[in-house]
Amino acid sequence: MIFTAEAKELAAAIAVAGRVVPQKSPWPILTNVKIVSNDSKVTLIGSDGDTTLEIDIPADVQTEGAACIPFQPLAKFCSAAKSTQITVAVDDLGAKISAGRSRIGLSLDSVDAYPNYMPPDGEIAEIDGPTFVQALRFSSAAAGDDEVRYHIAGSNFSERDGEIHIWGTDGKSAHHAVIHELDCIGGGATLPNAATQVILSAAEKADTVRFMICDRGWQLSAGTMRLWGKVIDGSANSYPDMDRVVGQFTGWETLFTATRDDLASAINVAMVGTEKDSDKARNIVLYVAPDAPVVMRGFKFSSGVMQAGTSELEAQGKAEFAAPISAKYLSAALGGMKCDDFAIMGSDSDRGISGLQVRPAQESVTLSLSATVMAMRATEEDMQIAAIRQSLGAAA
Repeated sequence: MIFTAEAKELAAAIAVAGRVVPQKSPWPILTNVKIVSNDSKVTLIGSDGDTTLEIDIPADVQTEGAACIPFQPLAKFCSAAKSTQITVAVDDLGAKISAGRSRIGLSLDSVDAYPNYMPPDGEIAEIDGPTFVQALRFSSAAAGDDEVRYHIAGSNFSERDGEIHIWGTDGKSAHHAVIHELDCIGGGATLPNAATQVILSAAEKADTVRFMICDRGWQLSAGTMRLWGKVIDGSANSYPDMDRVVGQFTGWETLFTATRDDLASAINVAMVGTEKDSDKARNIVLYVAPDAPVVMRGFKFSSGVMQAGTSELEAQGKAEFAAPISAKYLSAALGGMKCDDFAIMGSDSDRGISGLQVRPAQESVTLSLSATVMAMRATEEDMQIAAIRQSLGAAA
């Protein structure tokens, strides 16, 4: 096999394949990148056993063939070479890579030993690239990362009524994305977090993507890249029924609407002097009263702080609500939505737990996003509602 390719294109393609090539593996063959030359293009293949990626680049192919070349030294040489073109020549003795006056010789592994992972069969949907990326990035921001609860360590896809639903949750907050007017993506399943990151990096610059996911696996095409891999448990049935979980909250009502800058500033101020945020932290109290300014106040003061930060938003309340919530989850909800104005909604569950929901103030025709954050139980004394009311009165 002999071919010559543009140095920048080859180095970029190798870097892309490297997103799934492991540095170390129980199967050393996977630390190689497989290169196949055919006609006027070269295909690079990388895999970690769970996710496989292929990418094509144009090349001047003198001799067709295939080779498994050690990824790390190949990637370092191609990125360091100063020439505009790189030539790869493979024979029975090894691979010789040259770039102008620079060259390196690398050993080869058997092409026959490289695993032939195949993408799953199924109906593939064509989706607007930016819509797909925003929906997946938003849902995955709330996905769990606990190895014990591996079944929620990813984004769950399902299809019904001409819509695709994508959920992400760690058990304390939930992000829900709905892509409208899209009937089928293969049935649905849970996409692992590791695969999600590779998919996002591949799809973020694509105008359209082709995607499917089922209990046998997933696959994606974006530009010159093709990716496929495994799903969690190989089944869509292991993921919790999030419609039922969020459905325990009833009577959602709009508490207030606010701008991104106003909300972000209020959260940052309220966080000053509070205990470090964690999965179980209730480090800010949100207090809303009709026709009064919305207030956020730090909860659980840290050592040496007499009173944590208190911030009054420009927004006016539309209903009664008071509960301690996690700043981390609220900030994550804001960060995943590409909008300037938000509607903050509140509800109670049948178990007496309050919930907060964040939505864009103006819904998109193609994509709906919502984040549900479960509030923590606390007494009125714990939340210092009396002090908040007093401060509101003083401000008035």
